[in-house]
Amino acid sequence: MHPDTEPPALFEPPEPARNSAGYGLSAIERSVFDSIEAIRAEKGIGASKAFLAQTAMELARNIHRGNMKGRAVAHESAQLVATLELLDPPTEDAGDVENLPADLRDFLNAFSAAPVKP
Repeated sequence: MHPDTEPPALFEPPEPARNSAGYGLSAIERSVFDSIEAIRAEKGIGASKAFLAQTAMELARNIHRGNMKGRAVAHESAQLVATLELLDPPTEDAGDVENLPADLRDFLNAFSAAPVKP
């Protein structure tokens, strides 16, 4: 590959109105597509995680098809949630630090400060 040419993208999102089979997106596919686009806009999705975005879209399509055929889709649903959490990990609120004892609060704040030479 020539150094001035960009490598091909690993993940190209489908047209918003169509899935990989060429049909209109189902509600779950639309929701997953919108979620991926929001993650891409807010944090970006690097090449190392691009396959996760494609996997999430495929899982959404499988869930939709399974629902239409009356199949159980709990396993695929759990995989979809886990995949989306890998793309955009949930942040946990540390709570109210003001209620901590002063010495513990100082100890925790020391981890957020830049190191100082002795």
